[in-house]
Amino acid sequence: MEVPDFTIPLNPEDLETSESADRYTIENVSDIKNLSANEIYHLMDEVERNLNSSDNAFSIVQHETFDVLYSFASQFSALDDAARVRLVDVVCAGLANLVESTICLCQSEYVVIFMF
Repeated sequence: MEVPDFTIPLNPEDLETSESADRYTIENVSDIKNLSANEIYHLMDEVERNLNSSDNAFSIVQHETFDVLYSFASQFSALDDAARVRLVDVVCAGLANLVESTICLCQSEYVVIFMF
């Protein structure tokens, strides 16, 4: 899967409005404000499973993961305190997994290069 470049925009909302094939954009913003607590935690559980998947450590670039994280971040004030803490935990665990996977990938590439 080829992923368009991710450019940090000046305004986060620009991720929603950019219609560019060569730049990562948000496809679907979830309306967090109108979700029940159970629906919010279910979404967080799905994101956590995606981020910690051993099959795809880089799932953060998939829209079903990134778009939901963006939705939570852009509507952070709509979350109650417990949901905010849970979201931070999910993001931290996902980033730790991404860093670990990146290190493993770099080490395996180094081994292959070193062998030749």
